[in-house]
This record gives sequence, C-alpha cells and structure tokens, in this order.
Amino acid sequence: MNGSLEIDIDGDFSEGRIAFYNFSQNNVTYKAFEKKVLPSGQLQVDAISEQGVEFQNPMDTDAKIKVTPSGTWSVKDGVEITAAGEPGAKLLSHVTYPNNTPYALVAVDQASGKVIEEISSAKTLSLKAGQTVIFKMNDEPGWYWDNKGCITVDWMVLD
Repeated sequence: MNGSLEIDIDGDFSEGRIAFYNFSQNNVTYKAFEKKVLPSGQLQVDAISEQGVEFQNPMDTDAKIKVTPSGTWSVKDGVEITAAGEPGAKLLSHVTYPNNTPYALVAVDQASGKVIEEISSAKTLSLKAGQTVIFKMNDEPGWYWDNKGCITVDWMVLD
C-alpha cells in the first residue's frame, strides 16, 4: 500500500489468464509484466527427399516442441499415405528404418542417426539445446525419387 511493493514473483508461466482482486482499493497500478512469445513455424517434408528436412531446437535451452503433421503423399502406385505410414506393409526389412512403420514420417536425431519418434499424429519432442532432428519419410533407400506430395509439420515451442 501507499507505493510499497506488495507482490514480486519471478518465473515463466504457461499460457493462461491472470486476475487480481483489489478489495475495493482505488488507483491500483500493475506494471512490469512481460509477455514472452515462444517460436512456432511450419516445415514442408517433401516425399522425394531422401535427406529429409532439418529442424534445430530454436531455444538456447532444452525445450518441449509440439509437432503436428498433416497432408498425404504417395509412392509410385499412387496410394495416398498419411504421416502414420502403412503399418503391415511388406517392405519392413527394406525401409531405411526397419524397426519403424514403413512410409511413416519419422524424426531422426541428426547426431546419432536414430529415430527418436514416429510422427503419426501430434507429438511432443523433448529436444536438448542446439539439438537437430531430421524429418523424413521411412521409405526404401534409393527409391524416394518416385514419391509424390509432402507432409506439412506445424511446430511450436511449449516451454
């Protein structure tokens, strides 16, 4: 009261609303609020790209990044495929990542070359500061050239 500091809370808080109850006090001033806008964006993962699309954690700290795929692509026979791929396809041992669903969109850690997640639907990736992942379709090596279409990946930093 009377110009004295009543509340001082530091920290980062998740998205939401804030409210104050003034208890019938007049001329109350609230100040020094800061809104932090977290990065977001969109990637296009072309089905013909055997190298895939690189994505680097845009934060200088570890971060949770929500990725949401949409769209379809097709292999040479023209059958439309979503980011979920084709479970049960007979190519299991011939695809780039045989332990993962054929034709699925995968996120591969660039440093280790290992799949960290299949991106069949909205997923949250926990990435280290500076970590780069590669989004690509899990197709047969050397046979990406006959694919058509792309999968769009919307991404947003959650914290």
